[in-house]
Amino acid sequence: MPDRLAADAMTLLRQRIATIEQIGPKLQGTGSTFIPFGHSEMDSALGGIARFCVHEIFGEAGSGFTLALAARLTKHHFIWIGQSFAHLEQGEPYAPGLAAFGLKPEQMMLIACNDTAGVLHAAEEALKAHIFECVIIEPWGAAKALDLTASRRLMLAAAQGQSTALMLRTGAHEAPSAAAARWHVRAAPSVSPFSARAGSAGFPGFPRFDVELTRARNGRVGRWLMEWNNYERTFETPLSSAAFSNLAHRQIAEVAPRKLG
Repeated sequence: MPDRLAADAMTLLRQRIATIEQIGPKLQGTGSTFIPFGHSEMDSALGGIARFCVHEIFGEAGSGFTLALAARLTKHHFIWIGQSFAHLEQGEPYAPGLAAFGLKPEQMMLIACNDTAGVLHAAEEALKAHIFECVIIEPWGAAKALDLTASRRLMLAAAQGQSTALMLRTGAHEAPSAAAARWHVRAAPSVSPFSARAGSAGFPGFPRFDVELTRARNGRVGRWLMEWNNYERTFETPLSSAAFSNLAHRQIAEVAPRKLG
C-alpha cells in the first residue's frame, strides 16, 4: 500500500509539473525588471520591486511580507522550497493564510528538503527552470552552506531563468551575501476602517508592516510603513502614517547585525 500511494503521488506531481511547464515559455522575456509595490513613496524611491535577483528577508513579520511580495510578482505559479525543520518550527503554508494575501493554493508548489544544501540545490534548479515567476527559499538558521558563493549562484540562476528569489531568513544572523536587497520586517499595528465607529475596537484591518531596506545594490535604503490590500493585491501607504513620515527614505549609515529567533 505505501508503494502504491507513493506511485500515485509521483504521478500527480508529474501531471502538475507538466501543466506548469506549458506556462513556462510565456514567462520568458516578458515584463520589466521592476514591478511597482503600489506604495507611492517606495515606488518613487526604489522604482519598484527588483525582479530576476535575490531578496533576503529577515524579521518577525518576514513571512507575511514575503507572501505579499510573491502576490505582487506572481500571475501564474510560484514555488516554496523550505527546510523541513523550518516547517516544523514555523508551520507549513496554510490555504486560508495564502488567500489572505491574495494567493490561491493551486498557484503554489511546496517542497521540503532535509538540509540547507538540498534547499539551495532545489532553489537553483527552480530559478533556472523558466517556470516560476517567484521562488520562496526558506533555509533554517545560520546555515554554513549558504555562503557568499551559494548566494552568487542563486543570483546568477535568477537572472538566467528570469525568476525572482525571496529568501526568508528565519532564525538567522546577517552574513555576507550577494543578494540584491536585504529587508528587515516588523509587524505594525493594524487599523480597522471602522475604528471611528462605536464598539468597533479590536476589529482587524489590513496587515501592516514596518519595513526597512538596509542593503541595496543601488545604495537606496530607507524605512517605510506599508499596508497590504489583499483584495487589490497591492501595497498601499496607510492613511495614518504621520508617525512614520520622518522615517521614509532615511539613509542608513550603519546597520548593526540582528539576532532573530
